[in-house]
Amino acid sequence: MSQTANDYIVGQVGSAKPINRDNAPYPETSIAFWLLHIPGISPAWDHYALSVVGLQDRLGIPKAVKKYPEAEYEIMFCAVDSSKNPRADDVNSIHFLQPLNYIDQFHGVSSEKAAQVARVIVKAFVEGSLFPEPQGVVGAKKLFRQTLELALKLND
Repeated sequence: MSQTANDYIVGQVGSAKPINRDNAPYPETSIAFWLLHIPGISPAWDHYALSVVGLQDRLGIPKAVKKYPEAEYEIMFCAVDSSKNPRADDVNSIHFLQPLNYIDQFHGVSSEKAAQVARVIVKAFVEGSLFPEPQGVVGAKKLFRQTLELALKLND
């Protein structure tokens, strides 16, 4: 399942556009890459990024750090510097902020399914079902993991 410009998602609290994976830092490992606009959560930024990358070893790419031996994919969600005017059509305008808001790993699915999982998670953020800023929100990271696990089970 490839992302196209038609994959624009509008939810109750925000919106999301796919980013061309060919422009990702390591396009050969990029499975899904999204730019989300969720205003009003932080006074300092309105944008976030979600990506899923494959953790397979590839020549010329730093070796993946796996949290467990079977891990095949990593999903990451973080704030993006809104002062740089981030745009989905210009990957150079997207500057990740630290620390990462969420990061997790999973396995046992195809890359197409991993891309579908990313879309489910993106939709949960723009619908307001997941908290973009988990710091100080009791259970936010657990809810993210539960949503990831549910997304992995969809259409099984």
